[in-house]
Amino acid sequence: MARYFRCEEPGGHCRHARTRAVLVDEPGVCPLNHPDCAQWRRPVRVLTALRERSPVAFWGVAGVVGVVAFALLLLMLLLLFGGNHWRDGLDRLQTQLTGLNDQLKGLELQTSKPVDPGRAWEELQHAGQSLRNDVRKAVTTAATAEVAGLQARLEDLEQQQQALLGSARPNPKGAQAQAMAKRLVGDYQTLKTGVLTAQAAAPPEDDEARQAFRILLVDVDKGLKRAQRLAGPAPPPPAPPSTLVDTLTGALVDARDGVDTLSASVTIATSPVLASALVLPLLEARAPGSTIRSASDAQHWFVASHDPVIAPGVLVSVADPDPYRPLLAGRADLVIADQTPDNQAQAEFSARFPGQAMTARDHAAVIALDAVALLGHPARANAPVTNLGLSNWGTDAASAPMIARLVPSLALSVVADPFTTVQSDPGALSAVLHHQWQRHPVGQLVAYQPSRDAPALKPNDFSIGTENYPLCYRVLATRSPGSRPAAKDLMTWITSDAGQSAVKAAGFVDLRLLPKPGGSAADPLILSALGRAVGQNVTSAEQSPTNLRFALNEAELDLKALADLERLNGPLKARITQGHKVVILGFTDAIGSEQQNFLLSVERARQVAERLATLGVQAVTTGLGEELPVDTNDTDAGRARNRRAEVWVVSPDNSGAAQ
Repeated sequence: MARYFRCEEPGGHCRHARTRAVLVDEPGVCPLNHPDCAQWRRPVRVLTALRERSPVAFWGVAGVVGVVAFALLLLMLLLLFGGNHWRDGLDRLQTQLTGLNDQLKGLELQTSKPVDPGRAWEELQHAGQSLRNDVRKAVTTAATAEVAGLQARLEDLEQQQQALLGSARPNPKGAQAQAMAKRLVGDYQTLKTGVLTAQAAAPPEDDEARQAFRILLVDVDKGLKRAQRLAGPAPPPPAPPSTLVDTLTGALVDARDGVDTLSASVTIATSPVLASALVLPLLEARAPGSTIRSASDAQHWFVASHDPVIAPGVLVSVADPDPYRPLLAGRADLVIADQTPDNQAQAEFSARFPGQAMTARDHAAVIALDAVALLGHPARANAPVTNLGLSNWGTDAASAPMIARLVPSLALSVVADPFTTVQSDPGALSAVLHHQWQRHPVGQLVAYQPSRDAPALKPNDFSIGTENYPLCYRVLATRSPGSRPAAKDLMTWITSDAGQSAVKAAGFVDLRLLPKPGGSAADPLILSALGRAVGQNVTSAEQSPTNLRFALNEAELDLKALADLERLNGPLKARITQGHKVVILGFTDAIGSEQQNFLLSVERARQVAERLATLGVQAVTTGLGEELPVDTNDTDAGRARNRRAEVWVVSPDNSGAAQ
């Protein structure tokens, strides 16, 4: 007879030792072919081996043998005692039935389903709607003290929702319960056989015996039928009512948005493009390890963070087409936008906060620069575009509204992928945002020449940084006196070196006055003006990667220029220490006479030099009036770009690096 054993190899390397399976002692049984395999084998009895290796056959035979043995034993007892001894057999059978019924009742309780799942969903829906109404009221009244209680209610309802959804799915323990029910069916059938045998052995003339066994047989059949129902295929679970589920889900989503609004340390309103391209990356850089939760409508994001300044998090919401409206209504602490507030918004701001200006440096700052880039096929001739309205420019659906607002003269058509379009079609032209192209640099950048007198420029770090490229735009951050302190902290961080590094990493042009590629050699007119200013012949000079711009017919610098003066302080002092000379060169638009414009350009340069002097930077000045425009003088936007002051550095030996 074959010898059975288990492997108890101590290292657990043998798979038989891990499974604890019963094995037959035969050649090749050891998967490791280990020479010491025999010493790790523990013998197993034959009955144990048969039970574990062939449990179905073993228990089947055991069951048949058990039934036959039970019947024979009962028959022998009846024959031995006879008479009224049938009562003892009846009592034993009744005890067995009671035990089976107890097991069956426990199994029925284990597999029971809610009587009315629809009512549970209805009650939960009412609770969700009540919570949403309470959250909306708290948001309207700015009741931030209630956020902890609302948060707890929300989490409780979300858990109840998941529990109800789980009860409507197939029970993972169903197969186990079904197997137990099948075993009970077999036990009831065995008991029924015993009852029939005992009934046949009872005295036929004893009416009491016949009646007792008949009642017992009825009870056994009832239990057998109940067990058979549980052993059969389980009915499909009831589907949750879709209307109630959708209503509840909508209420909980609204409540989650409201709770996020109440718990946020700062709320940022922005545009759809800037939200994903700049704002969320900046927040991730500001607080590494933050988690971002997006609302179902993809119009709100909650950035959860443990950063002490912005904890528990920041709410970012899309406010389109007017991102300044939430700030004026007190629903946002900070606006990050690609457009300046219009006159109406500025008037409302001043009315709400008397004596305060919306565009003042206390409340606003330029935080990044970007541009609309024109793309063509890589093999396209390197000729500039002079009229934006003559071509059909492809762009993606998400960027189209923003590009149309920034450059209204562009005739746009929406395409699936503007980058693929210019790659596959030599005649196609696309308009994309420069930060998009930075991450997907395909196709040929096409230069734009806004007028015959202006240069043809392509977008790059230098042309965008100086804002000479006509299709560039500013990204502004604006807060109000009513904004929470975290808004000011965020603005300060974004304009810091660390924040500007994050701006650069997002594909935008940062405001740091580091060397920026893309400049060109100085025009002879500029070299001549620089020579007059420093009193020597100048053959080359270096331009700072920013231009300072002014309001219409004024020498007053705009928002970005005032901040750039402070950024220029350190780099210019370092150059002066090395013996270089700083020259401020002023320019105007073409409105007014040449003489007036020349005097205005000199005055603008002098204004900049005086501000630099207060910072400890000495500079000489000159002007070129309306010469060398960088944009057309036929539009307000073009004239604003031409009103500028450039910062030049002349080396001691006139050999400064050419652009």
